[in-house]
Amino acid sequence: MSLKQNEIDDIMREVFGLQEIKDSANLKEAVQNRMSSMNDNQRAEVQMQIGTKVKEFEARIPGEAYSPTNQALYIASFSFLTLSVGVIFIIFCTKILLIFKLLIGFFGFFWLMASWRGFARIIFRISNNRDW
Repeated sequence: MSLKQNEIDDIMREVFGLQEIKDSANLKEAVQNRMSSMNDNQRAEVQMQIGTKVKEFEARIPGEAYSPTNQALYIASFSFLTLSVGVIFIIFCTKILLIFKLLIGFFGFFWLMASWRGFARIIFRISNNRDW
């Protein structure tokens, strides 16, 4: 999972104790100044602290690392929706045995629910600014 710029800025503020700096460019400059004034051991220690903070940020929501992108969710949701519409057409517009209609309808129901869940996840991500 890649972190957003504001999350990286939060990590840098916390590690370097620069909470008073709000601008990203000023923060970057202040961090570079501090890093250039440190010796190798201090730099290594700070990099370890940054790595620890990055792991903490990534561990906040474990599902983010394995969650598909919005584009993949759009494609999957539309595919499942198309399949479920096709099943509705087969059930109502063809003359096949009732058992086959029930079996096909069973799959169609789950495809419709998968489509609905995908669209719900997309709406949740957009409304909470979690477009990854």
